[in-house]
Amino acid sequence: MRYASYVISPHRGYLDRGEEVYREHGVVLRTIEDVSVLTDGSFVMLYEVSATEAAIDRSMETAGERVIGYDTAGTDESRRLQVHYHPSELITTLFDLHRSYATHLEYPLEFTRTDVSSLRISLLGPESELQDQIAATREAIDVTIERVSSYDPASSRQFGALTERQREVLATAVRKGYYDVPRQVTYEDIAADLDCSAGAVGQHLRRVESELVTGVVPEDGGGIGADGDD
Repeated sequence: MRYASYVISPHRGYLDRGEEVYREHGVVLRTIEDVSVLTDGSFVMLYEVSATEAAIDRSMETAGERVIGYDTAGTDESRRLQVHYHPSELITTLFDLHRSYATHLEYPLEFTRTDVSSLRISLLGPESELQDQIAATREAIDVTIERVSSYDPASSRQFGALTERQREVLATAVRKGYYDVPRQVTYEDIAADLDCSAGAVGQHLRRVESELVTGVVPEDGGGIGADGDD
């Protein structure tokens, strides 16, 4: 099995006009966490965004009848936004194309820029299927290959679920000595390097730590503490 990572970049700067509306109202798109395609052709998209509820409400008012419904949860730094809507022709084309090949799409999909909808895609599958899918995708949108390699489930299991931003926060925390004993820096110190709030750093690191610990320790504890030691 092979792994491929590439970035798609729409010529107009967005995959769907709604993404441009979000940006116009201060909604920063971070990732696409999941997508469901309903039988009527509408999509349910789950985003991670940085935005106030007021900014999201304003963008939805501007979006018009294409938005069927939406809901949010979380904080301004990291909020989940679920949108039920009628997608653009480009998005429909890209998802129809994906379903034509025997590959697996890994979530989350990461927005690599905040000013346009360049999106990092990760796929698993047979090499011939990946090659054919990427070639077909290039006919619909610009594609920049980042990595093609053999799939390593041992390493992918722990780090594959982390977003680019989470990896960036983790790398900064390690470099500055957050995980040294004794600890060398605070959330505020890390935030200063990343141009974000200390609260956002804390939230990212807690998610990273939860993901990595869950990947290392079996659900049943794997015998931890079985010998009676503290």
